[in-house]
Amino acid sequence: MKEWNIRQNLIPMVISLICCVYFASFLVKFGEVFGRGSDVVSNTAYGRTMFGDVYRAGWSVPKPSQMILFGLTHRITGSLWFVNVLFAVAAALLIYFACRIMVRNYGTPISYLVFAALVVMTPFSFGAAVGGGSGLLNTLFIFIALAYMGNLSRLKNRILVIVFLCAASLTRPDNWLNTYLIIFCVFALKYLPKSRPKFGKSDLLFLIPLTMPLAWHLMDYAVFGNLFYGRWLAQRFAIEYATKHGAFEWHNYPKLVKSGFFHAFQLSSWLSVRAITLIVLSLVGIVAMFIKQRRMLLFLACPFFGTIAFYFAAYVNEMLFMSRFLYYNYVFVILAVSIGIAQLSSFALYMPVKYLRNAVRVTFACALVLFVVYTPFKTRVMKSLIPGLEARAVVLEKENRAVRTLAEDIKPGDKPIILTTLYIACSRIALEIGTGKDVYLVERLVGLKRLGAKDYLPDLAGRTVYLAYHKSVSGSMRDFIQRIEKNAKEVETIFDRDGLAIHRCSR
Repeated sequence: MKEWNIRQNLIPMVISLICCVYFASFLVKFGEVFGRGSDVVSNTAYGRTMFGDVYRAGWSVPKPSQMILFGLTHRITGSLWFVNVLFAVAAALLIYFACRIMVRNYGTPISYLVFAALVVMTPFSFGAAVGGGSGLLNTLFIFIALAYMGNLSRLKNRILVIVFLCAASLTRPDNWLNTYLIIFCVFALKYLPKSRPKFGKSDLLFLIPLTMPLAWHLMDYAVFGNLFYGRWLAQRFAIEYATKHGAFEWHNYPKLVKSGFFHAFQLSSWLSVRAITLIVLSLVGIVAMFIKQRRMLLFLACPFFGTIAFYFAAYVNEMLFMSRFLYYNYVFVILAVSIGIAQLSSFALYMPVKYLRNAVRVTFACALVLFVVYTPFKTRVMKSLIPGLEARAVVLEKENRAVRTLAEDIKPGDKPIILTTLYIACSRIALEIGTGKDVYLVERLVGLKRLGAKDYLPDLAGRTVYLAYHKSVSGSMRDFIQRIEKNAKEVETIFDRDGLAIHRCSR
């Protein structure tokens, strides 16, 4: 990779800063807007209560990088809002390091501007940047590592590559395979050619990221007392899901991947004009990278195919698959489309007047960007996502009010059992009271009971039990709550507002 001077750095830095301010403006307006049952909030609570009686039955699958990063941020600031801001910063950094990967291989900075516009305006990336999507951090760490992969002769670059590959491997388990593929390519490109150099001892440092799966399992054991806690919890979710939706079949996986891409880019069919345009632009971008950045294309392709292969293996072994797991793949497509637009706009280089051809290039690029993202941005972002942020902010205000009331009612030295639904999240209660012990999610308990688990709840005799739920709950959850209240000696309402209720049951 060519060394960047100040001028080459300035354009991506300015673009990234503008995008960061844009995303952060929504957080300033609405406050923290993590969704109900957010994986981010759960990992923040895991991080804050680490090694201190963390609930061993699971709110969501714990991820070491998020636990450390979010837990530390919350410990320093005391607010989930700053954790939310991390995602706006991460989106801006993703844009910056994508620009570093593209460097000056594609003419003018049109590819930078197009990539930034697509990240800002595409619904899935906008939602991840503002609402908090763990795939964003995963993708950022990979992009940072690959940005420094171009010049591994410098020790600084090697260290940064190793550090961020380790961070990526502790963010999502699919990066275990991705990291192995990337490291294999690094060694293959260096030592397989006939003119290969002698083996350098410093290359042994690249073996460090390969140990991250072991580090993940050791952390599971240290924090949760189970070496394979994350795998056990993921399988538990899958069993609950399969109970409702049927068995996992391998031939369903391609349909799920296709559905994920269609949803991410708002496509109706492969033959739609937008789909054909995206495919053509992506192919042009990939061909351009093959010609100008062949090694980088190889490194970028490793996580693309590695992620799909990992989740296929996980799916056929009865692990849940969600379309958001393919966040890196969607960003790879955006990168290819950006380069494709920049390459197609280069036809204007042959125009005789310099300023005219630059104007034509910019106009052409803007027209393609608007065609690709204008309708999804207008319908999904402007009419759905942004109003959804405002509505979520209102819901969170009510939820946090209930959580504070519950925390204030717990007497010093008392060790109650708290049973709550997603409307008043376990993780938010744990953050407020400082421990996750004996904080149970009713949805999970009902699911475990349906599966025949006998140890899904501790003995309630002599314990104070708090029931926190939305009044609209019905079915098996309503029966579960009513059974707890029926067996209590005394039931007292400590919160009843905005459709939320908290009852203290003495036994």
